[in-house]
Amino acid sequence: MTKTLIQAIEESGKIGITGHIRPDGDCVGSTVALYNYIRKNYPDKSVSFFLEKVPDEMAKVLNAPIPLNGDECDETFDLFVSLDSSSLDRLGPNVHLFEKAGIKYVVDHHKTNTCFGDYNHVVEDASSCCEVLFDLLEYEKMDLSIAVPLYLGIVHDTGVFKYSSTGRHTMEIAGMLLDLGVDSARIIDGTFYEKSWAQNKLLAIALNKAMLYDEGYVAATLITRQDLKSVGLSMNDTDGIVEQLRLTRGVEIAIFVREDGDNYYKFSLRSKNGEVDVSKIAVYYEGGGHSRAAGFNVSGNIDEIIENVLRLIKEYKNKA
Repeated sequence: MTKTLIQAIEESGKIGITGHIRPDGDCVGSTVALYNYIRKNYPDKSVSFFLEKVPDEMAKVLNAPIPLNGDECDETFDLFVSLDSSSLDRLGPNVHLFEKAGIKYVVDHHKTNTCFGDYNHVVEDASSCCEVLFDLLEYEKMDLSIAVPLYLGIVHDTGVFKYSSTGRHTMEIAGMLLDLGVDSARIIDGTFYEKSWAQNKLLAIALNKAMLYDEGYVAATLITRQDLKSVGLSMNDTDGIVEQLRLTRGVEIAIFVREDGDNYYKFSLRSKNGEVDVSKIAVYYEGGGHSRAAGFNVSGNIDEIIENVLRLIKEYKNKA
């Protein structure tokens, strides 16, 4: 028997909300939107928001709560909602809160989702988790505090409506959110395109270190912890680098690698025209994502890992 998200909310008194570790725009947008929706329409409910720090550029335009830390909480929730996370382990320090909740509800759009909840609403062809969430909520009960994070999430996961996952329904939703007063330019420029001077310097380092492989079919670059330190940035300040590689003329696959620890790396993969399903490579390394945008974390010798990723790209390209 299925249960709608609205039914689950109405049946619960104590509600927890979370998303995946290292939250991106879609994760931030969907979690904030649901939190604000419950606060607005169900003031009698107790709702708690668990997430890593909301990026500063997004916090500027969002009416976002201060995130709680799951490591410092041992409460039991009637309902715990996971948004934009494809697997249980991606909830990080909030896994134990999700596991012991009375109702475990998953809302997502990743085709690699493992359906780890009691109820799993996963729409694989949706542009974003925010698009999925929009369809689960009641439009007439939305206001600007809900519309802004939903629009932000859609903007980020569609690359400002450029990616192939953007469909008619996506644009219809965007239009309905604009009708609620969303300032499109402020969200797009302020949270997607605008970069600090230090981030521009980091991009310059990344492009200077970039290499072409397979006669220009693949572009890849690596940012180390020392690179980040040299411009005074953190691991959360690397957005946009893989996208710049993807936009390079003639490149089909873009690979951005970030050193997160000793022999520990985060890979971000992009496929420009879908000739290679990069989610298959991510799954190989126990990561996840979409056919044109995916990622994973891995430990080991970076040269050997890159060599293997390039091998997998060739293998999947030949099978396309």
